[in-house]
Amino acid sequence: MRRLTLPDQATLRLAQSDFLLLFQALHRSIGGGSEWESVIFWGYDRALCKDLQHVWQQSLAQYSTPTSPLEARFPETIIPGQPESLASQRNENPNGTHRSTSGLSPNFIFADPETISTLEDGISPFRISNDVGQTEAVCRQLHAKVAHLPEPLSEERMIYADGSPANLLVLAASLQIWIQVKPVNRETPTKIADSTPPPNSPIDSSAPPDDRPWQAVLSCNPEEIARLLRIPAIAVLLPSETRVTRQKKGSLTILRQFWATLLQLPPSSLEDQFSAATITPPVPSLSIDFFLRQAPIGILQLGLDGGISKANLAFCQLIGYTETELRHLDNQSISFPQDFVAEVRLIQQLVDGGCSQQTLRKRYLCQDGSLLWAEVKLSLVGEAETGERSVFAFVTDLSAQILAEQEILQSREREAVINDISTQIRTKLDFQTILQIAVERLRLALDSDRVIAYQLFPDYSGICLAEDIAPTYPRMLGQKFSSQCIPPAYLEAYQRGRIWSVADIHSSELAECFQEMLQQFRVHSLMTTAVVSMDDALKPQNRTLWGLLVVHHCRGPRQWTKDEKQLMQAVANLVATALEQAQLLQHLQLHTQELENRECEQRLSAEHFRSFLEKSTDVFVEYDTQLRYLSINPAGCAFLGLPSNQVIGKTNRELLGSTGENLETLIQHAFDTGTKVFVDHEFHLPTGVRVFEIVYAPVANSTGTVQRVIGIARDVTELKQHWQRLETQNHQLTETTRLKEEFVATTSHELRTPLTAILGFSNVLLQEFFGKLNPKQKDYLERIHTSGQHLLDLINDILDLSRLEADRLELDLQTIFVPDVCEGVISLIQERTLNQGLCLEVDLDPQVDWIVADPRRLKQMLLNLLTNAVKFTQEGTIGLKVYRQTNPTHLGRSSDSSPLPNKQPGFFPRDTVHFQIWDTGIGINETDQKRLFAPFAQIDSSLSRKYQGTGLGLVITRKLAELHGGTVSLESSPNQGARFTISLPLQKGG
Repeated sequence: MRRLTLPDQATLRLAQSDFLLLFQALHRSIGGGSEWESVIFWGYDRALCKDLQHVWQQSLAQYSTPTSPLEARFPETIIPGQPESLASQRNENPNGTHRSTSGLSPNFIFADPETISTLEDGISPFRISNDVGQTEAVCRQLHAKVAHLPEPLSEERMIYADGSPANLLVLAASLQIWIQVKPVNRETPTKIADSTPPPNSPIDSSAPPDDRPWQAVLSCNPEEIARLLRIPAIAVLLPSETRVTRQKKGSLTILRQFWATLLQLPPSSLEDQFSAATITPPVPSLSIDFFLRQAPIGILQLGLDGGISKANLAFCQLIGYTETELRHLDNQSISFPQDFVAEVRLIQQLVDGGCSQQTLRKRYLCQDGSLLWAEVKLSLVGEAETGERSVFAFVTDLSAQILAEQEILQSREREAVINDISTQIRTKLDFQTILQIAVERLRLALDSDRVIAYQLFPDYSGICLAEDIAPTYPRMLGQKFSSQCIPPAYLEAYQRGRIWSVADIHSSELAECFQEMLQQFRVHSLMTTAVVSMDDALKPQNRTLWGLLVVHHCRGPRQWTKDEKQLMQAVANLVATALEQAQLLQHLQLHTQELENRECEQRLSAEHFRSFLEKSTDVFVEYDTQLRYLSINPAGCAFLGLPSNQVIGKTNRELLGSTGENLETLIQHAFDTGTKVFVDHEFHLPTGVRVFEIVYAPVANSTGTVQRVIGIARDVTELKQHWQRLETQNHQLTETTRLKEEFVATTSHELRTPLTAILGFSNVLLQEFFGKLNPKQKDYLERIHTSGQHLLDLINDILDLSRLEADRLELDLQTIFVPDVCEGVISLIQERTLNQGLCLEVDLDPQVDWIVADPRRLKQMLLNLLTNAVKFTQEGTIGLKVYRQTNPTHLGRSSDSSPLPNKQPGFFPRDTVHFQIWDTGIGINETDQKRLFAPFAQIDSSLSRKYQGTGLGLVITRKLAELHGGTVSLESSPNQGARFTISLPLQKGG
């Protein structure tokens, strides 16, 4: 049975004097009949390589071996340019046996790092022959294939191999070992050959680490050594027989002999087949305590009863106990209970002899209460007969590996959550279902107590739309919250994509409403992110904020990790994608419904049109390019007196003869020009001559080619007859109107002549130029003059009205000064106002100075309204107000032809001047206002009416205002007076 099993690699901390002892241990292990095949030194530190070679020669001098066949085959100088100090030095012993005082001549390799990389990638290994010249030729051949190497190879060139300053590769038939040497820090001395101790001197293994500045890594792994030997630069230095194979039984024995020499273990710990007579007394070597302290992994020596005998510094640093404290404990007290049971089972298998080594993963209980994951390799050491048996546990820290595995597991869980939600998005179309699945998967992945989806309304209030919660906490689903719970600054941050988290709400400054709400639902920690639109083209501040995704932790405070935030953001992005998908689906459904409705409407429209064609009295026909009938409605068939099957496919010439020829000419014109053709055509039918109004409309395809012509014919015989009668009547009316105008003009002239004489003579008599008048005479003359003036006004009004109705009244438009016109009108009415005891108020806007109008007609309009105001106001006040107003709804150009600011292009205001005549008289009710502007209309039309007049003043006023491009409006109530407003454009035609 194997008593000792060690790893293939060990790391030692050495003093300068320990290298000789290390090499001596190697010679002792390889002694007993084995021989060296090759020893190779390389590295980028030339001085360190030379020091290692010097120490190697010293170790050989103290422990010489017989000359090997390799020494006889190879020359003293293996590589051109090798320093002479490294050549073999031989002497003869007294018995005549060839002995070597310096051992095998070591081989040196020096090259650039790029060269080694090239050699590894592209050049096959070379072998060295026995002939020196051939060896140099092969080396030169190798150098010629690598452009980076000078030829011949120089010692001044260094190599790079595995990042070590110096390397030693020892190859023998029974042992292969690779030693890498490097200083622990930059302050380490670069010399190791000047402090070599005398032979057989003891080593102080208890020296502090600062006195051991060198690190040596010993590797016996065949795969690693085989990889080195495949490097061409090393392969060319080896004999062709050199092979690296798995260690056989004898090789493993020598390997364990080497480890036993280092550990100073008794020979009985080795294999039974290994003869103690072949073991020479061990040279002073490294103690087991030294090896334990310098091992990079934790080592623990356990008794079979579970007690702790020894623990190295690396193990103490791992779990936080000192070695003294561990000796007062046992293995069970520092092991996780389940793992300790498994470890005891494996140790029992070692004791029973079922295997030589056991490996397990276990958790150690550290001093600070934390757990340490480690890989433990168990080896049994000692003899069963003596009872001195113990277990060595080699402990490798797996914290980083376990952490990485946990991260990978969490990453896979997050990917599973995201993939699950993505699958739901692809397979489900209902947004509410996807939202519920998202909050459920997120709560499970984060191991939280509540996850909600919170939708925001336009006023930033919101509602909990979906929720997944642990059973012991109150629900929030369906509850609404005011906008005060979320400050505007937070909303802006959410809209920019920020994730907000609080480890403990009690130690954070939150809005009072928000904190009360969280306490009500027993929340201790939370994390929130926004669900925004996924359109990357939009700027963050312009994104649409749909709502929030919120995670609550109710069991206590919680620090949210970066991975958890990334998972939450990824879920929020998926929810946003689902939202966009739902919106697109809704739009698509609406569009589909709209298309279906439109199709239904078109189908109904087609049916209605078909029904219309069937029931229409108009003739509808369709012609092809050969002028043949493609279709015809029942009215057309009735017109032709034939069924449709006898009409389809025939031409008008075949059906109507010479009349059809004329129609085909018109149809052909529609085909040729692509324009509509209108014609009135007479058809001589048995019932008489009928007149049809016909339209031929071409129907073209997408290229503009006319493929069909639609013909529509309507019987307008009666309409034509009515039209002729109307024309006759209109002619008669025109003649009557002309005769009426002539009569009015003649009558007006005939009446004006005697009226002028009556008014003139009565005025002369009233002025008493021919003597005094008695009161009665004067009263009669005033009545004659007033009646004559009234009759003259009536005649003038009738004449103006007839001209207005006949559109024969022309305006004399001028730019007039508004204050002058108003002053003239006021002077005419002022005396009558004073005689009646009324107050007269005039309000002229200073901005109104001129207007384009007919001055005579403007005075006539103002005088008519002011006269009515005086007539219908017994007491109180009448007034005239003139002001200017800009109409913002008029499209055109202003008087200065410049647009106003902040208006659309082509938008120009039109100024309006308002002449408002108001009074405090009897007023007009709403019913009478509707007939107030009719000719000869008066409110009181009885013979005993109180207020005299013809009823033409308002009609003439309105028509004159409209002739100016203006209007007349009225606002009045009974006993509240009246307010007439004449609105005229500042510039007519603007």
